[in-house]
Amino acid sequence: MNRNQATFCHLKKSDPPASLDPAFTDITDASALLALIGKETLQILEKATALDIQPNLDRSPCVLQGPIFHVPCQAIILGKVKNTRVVIIACSRGYAQSMVEGLLEAGNQWHLQPAGRKKFLNWFDKL
Repeated sequence: MNRNQATFCHLKKSDPPASLDPAFTDITDASALLALIGKETLQILEKATALDIQPNLDRSPCVLQGPIFHVPCQAIILGKVKNTRVVIIACSRGYAQSMVEGLLEAGNQWHLQPAGRKKFLNWFDKL
Protein backbone atom coordinates (compact mmCIF):
# COMPACT_ATOMS: atom_id res chain seq x y z
CA MET A 1 0.00 0.00 0.00
CA ASN A 2 1.26 3.45 -0.70
CA ARG A 3 1.22 6.33 1.79
CA ASN A 4 -2.12 7.59 0.49
CA GLN A 5 -4.03 4.36 1.07
CA ALA A 6 -5.44 2.80 4.20
CA THR A 7 -7.97 0.14 4.98
CA PHE A 8 -10.32 0.13 7.93
CA CYS A 9 -12.42 -2.94 8.61
CA HIS A 10 -15.28 -2.57 11.03
CA LEU A 11 -15.80 -6.08 12.35
CA LYS A 12 -18.14 -5.53 15.27
CA LYS A 13 -21.81 -6.49 15.12
CA SER A 14 -23.05 -2.91 15.30
CA ASP A 15 -22.94 -0.59 12.32
CA PRO A 16 -20.05 1.90 12.34
CA PRO A 17 -20.88 5.58 12.69
CA ALA A 18 -21.11 7.31 9.33
CA SER A 19 -18.16 9.55 8.56
CA LEU A 20 -18.83 13.02 7.22
CA ASP A 21 -15.15 13.44 6.41
CA PRO A 22 -14.66 13.43 2.61
CA ALA A 23 -11.35 11.60 3.07
CA PHE A 24 -13.25 8.37 3.80
CA THR A 25 -15.18 6.33 1.27
CA ASP A 26 -17.52 3.58 2.43
CA ILE A 27 -17.01 0.66 0.06
CA THR A 28 -19.03 -1.90 2.04
CA ASP A 29 -21.34 -2.74 -0.85
CA ALA A 30 -18.48 -3.15 -3.31
CA SER A 31 -16.24 -5.36 -1.19
CA ALA A 32 -16.14 -8.86 0.21
CA LEU A 33 -14.32 -9.83 3.39
CA LEU A 34 -13.35 -13.46 3.79
CA ALA A 35 -11.74 -14.79 6.97
CA LEU A 36 -9.51 -17.80 7.45
CA ILE A 37 -9.26 -18.89 11.07
CA GLY A 38 -7.17 -21.81 12.24
CA LYS A 39 -3.72 -23.23 12.67
CA GLU A 40 -3.19 -23.74 8.92
CA THR A 41 -4.30 -20.34 7.63
CA LEU A 42 -0.84 -19.36 6.39
CA GLN A 43 -0.34 -22.64 4.54
CA ILE A 44 -3.69 -22.12 2.80
CA LEU A 45 -2.79 -18.54 1.93
CA GLU A 46 0.60 -19.64 0.56
CA LYS A 47 -1.18 -22.03 -1.81
CA ALA A 48 -3.35 -19.14 -3.05
CA THR A 49 -0.73 -16.44 -3.64
CA ALA A 50 2.87 -15.80 -4.65
CA LEU A 51 3.10 -12.98 -2.08
CA ASP A 52 5.98 -13.40 0.37
CA ILE A 53 4.14 -13.84 3.66
CA GLN A 54 6.85 -14.97 6.07
CA PRO A 55 8.84 -11.72 6.51
CA ASN A 56 5.68 -9.93 7.64
CA LEU A 57 4.71 -12.28 10.44
CA ASP A 58 6.92 -10.56 13.01
CA ARG A 59 5.01 -7.32 12.46
CA SER A 60 1.48 -8.58 12.71
CA PRO A 61 -1.05 -7.31 12.38
CA CYS A 62 0.01 -6.36 8.89
CA VAL A 63 -1.63 -5.81 5.51
CA LEU A 64 -0.33 -7.32 2.31
CA GLN A 65 -1.60 -5.98 -0.98
CA GLY A 66 -1.37 -8.14 -4.06
CA PRO A 67 -2.95 -10.94 -6.03
CA ILE A 68 -4.62 -13.92 -4.42
CA PHE A 69 -5.74 -16.33 -7.14
CA HIS A 70 -4.78 -13.51 -9.56
CA VAL A 71 -7.37 -11.21 -7.97
CA PRO A 72 -6.25 -7.86 -6.50
CA CYS A 73 -6.68 -8.24 -2.74
CA GLN A 74 -5.62 -7.03 0.64
CA ALA A 75 -4.76 -9.72 3.15
CA ILE A 76 -4.82 -8.64 6.77
CA ILE A 77 -2.72 -11.02 8.84
CA LEU A 78 -3.51 -10.90 12.52
CA GLY A 79 -1.26 -12.27 15.25
CA LYS A 80 -1.77 -15.61 16.91
CA VAL A 81 -4.60 -15.82 19.41
CA LYS A 82 -4.79 -19.06 21.41
CA ASN A 83 -2.63 -20.91 18.86
CA THR A 84 -4.94 -19.72 16.05
CA ARG A 85 -3.98 -17.31 13.30
CA VAL A 86 -6.50 -15.17 11.46
CA VAL A 87 -6.22 -13.86 7.91
CA ILE A 88 -8.89 -11.52 6.57
CA ILE A 89 -8.98 -11.17 2.80
CA ALA A 90 -10.62 -8.13 1.19
CA CYS A 91 -11.46 -8.17 -2.50
CA SER A 92 -14.00 -6.83 -4.95
CA ARG A 93 -17.39 -8.39 -4.30
CA GLY A 94 -17.60 -9.67 -7.87
CA TYR A 95 -14.76 -12.10 -7.16
CA ALA A 96 -16.18 -13.41 -3.86
CA GLN A 97 -17.62 -16.68 -5.14
CA SER A 98 -14.45 -17.57 -7.05
CA MET A 99 -12.32 -16.64 -4.03
CA VAL A 100 -14.40 -18.82 -1.71
CA GLU A 101 -14.23 -21.77 -4.10
CA GLY A 102 -10.47 -21.33 -4.53
CA LEU A 103 -9.82 -21.04 -0.80
CA LEU A 104 -11.96 -24.10 -0.05
CA GLU A 105 -10.00 -26.08 -2.63
CA ALA A 106 -6.66 -24.79 -1.29
CA GLY A 107 -7.71 -25.76 2.25
CA ASN A 108 -9.18 -29.12 1.29
CA GLN A 109 -6.29 -31.13 2.79
CA TRP A 110 -6.97 -29.41 6.15
CA HIS A 111 -10.74 -29.95 5.86
CA LEU A 112 -11.49 -26.23 5.49
CA GLN A 113 -15.22 -25.56 5.64
CA PRO A 114 -17.35 -22.42 5.34
CA ALA A 115 -18.60 -21.22 8.70
CA GLY A 116 -20.50 -18.00 8.01
CA ARG A 117 -20.61 -14.47 9.36
CA LYS A 118 -22.32 -15.35 12.63
CA LYS A 119 -19.64 -17.85 13.63
CA PHE A 120 -16.89 -15.37 12.76
CA LEU A 121 -18.51 -12.57 14.78
CA ASN A 122 -19.02 -14.88 17.76
CA TRP A 123 -15.33 -15.85 17.57
CA PHE A 124 -14.31 -12.20 17.14
CA ASP A 125 -16.32 -11.09 20.19
CA LYS A 126 -14.31 -13.49 22.38
CA LEU A 127 -11.06 -11.63 21.69
